[in-house]
Amino acid sequence: MNIIENGDNSTSIILDDSFDFESHKTFRDMVKGIISKRPEKLIIDFSKVEYIDSSALGMLMLARQEANTIDCQMKLTNIEEGHTLNVLKLVKFDTLFDIETKA
Repeated sequence: MNIIENGDNSTSIILDDSFDFESHKTFRDMVKGIISKRPEKLIIDFSKVEYIDSSALGMLMLARQEANTIDCQMKLTNIEEGHTLNVLKLVKFDTLFDIETKA
């Protein structure tokens, strides 16, 4: 996972190919660090993600809670058609998050 601070007061987290329980500590630490800087937008980039599990869904919800405490918009981007998008839609995350699919 990598963090990119964009020039428009937004920060991106670029996820690895598997967003699962193994990512929990790293992702949580990244989100806490980003939120402490109070960006206007937090972008979670799924361009490399091929697999997510239920713990990833929980991590996204916790990140959303953290972002909401500082009125930070959260967006999930570059999600490919397939497993990841299907899982997010199945649990209705498309109603909770601003989701952008990969072009």
